[in-house]
Order: sequence, then C-alpha cells, then structure tokens
Amino acid sequence: MILNKEELAVGALFGLCFVCIFKWWIIITAPVCAILWAMGGSSSFDKNWRRLGIPTLMCIVSMIVCRSFWPALSWIPLWLVLATGYGIPGPDDSGSPLGRWVAKYMSPSYAATTYTRMIIGAAACLSMFTLIRSIPTFFGWAFAVIAFPFGYAAVVKFIEGDIEI
Repeated sequence: MILNKEELAVGALFGLCFVCIFKWWIIITAPVCAILWAMGGSSSFDKNWRRLGIPTLMCIVSMIVCRSFWPALSWIPLWLVLATGYGIPGPDDSGSPLGRWVAKYMSPSYAATTYTRMIIGAAACLSMFTLIRSIPTFFGWAFAVIAFPFGYAAVVKFIEGDIEI
C-alpha cells in the first residue's frame, strides 16, 4: 500500500487545524485524517475512505470534546464538501463539478488547482460550524477556516517542489 505524500500531508493538516478546539485529541485526528485522506485519494482504495471516514472521525471526536451530540450535525455538510472533490479537468479526467466550474474562468493551471483546493478546504472547515460553543471556540473554528485552505495550498506547493525553505 503506497499512499501519496501530498494527500497524507493535507489530511494531517486537516486533523491539526482544529488544535485550538480539540487540544490533545489532535494526536488521534491528525494521523487518522492523514491516512483516511490519502486512502480516499489513492486508486487502490475507494474514495469513501475520505468521504465517509473523515466526517465520521471528526464528528465522533467533536462529540467527545464538546460533550454533546450537537456536532453530529456537521457530518452531512462535511460529507457533501468532501464528496464534491477538487479535481481539475484533464486529458484523462473530467474533473469534479467544482473543478470544471473553476476551469471555465481560469486556465487549468496552478491557480485553478489552488483555488479549487482552497474552496474545498474552507468549505470543509466551515462545515464544522457546530464546534462553536463560545467565543474561544469561535476563534478556534475561525483559525481552522483560515489556516486549512492556505496551509493546503502551501503544502501542495512545497511537496511539488515549488517552495524552498
């Protein structure tokens, strides 16, 4: 089983971006999200590992942290976002609905790929709206909404070799 390092990094980032709310639970969410995200992006596995696994994990951890069933309401919105996908149309691929829409307005270049990923990243974090219980959790959620999309684009660029440190 070989998993894409970009997908592993993006999944880990998604699990980590809720650190302000999940606290030490990110020890579980980051590696499990990384594996589920990469499995869902691999041709060897079904896409439902990402589409169903990540919303289930995040909602279970959210319900434990919040001590409420309220975060379960985030499962369907997060599943819808992850089911949308972010693929840009290519010679052998029709792309996702979002990718086709963005490609109409931009050339299928880095910009189009980056914007579709940022849109999915922001929407995924926004779908976790049920984590907002107070002012501190609002700021933790807002941090995730901002950090994940920009981190997502940076991770992809770094792994592709376009950013040097």
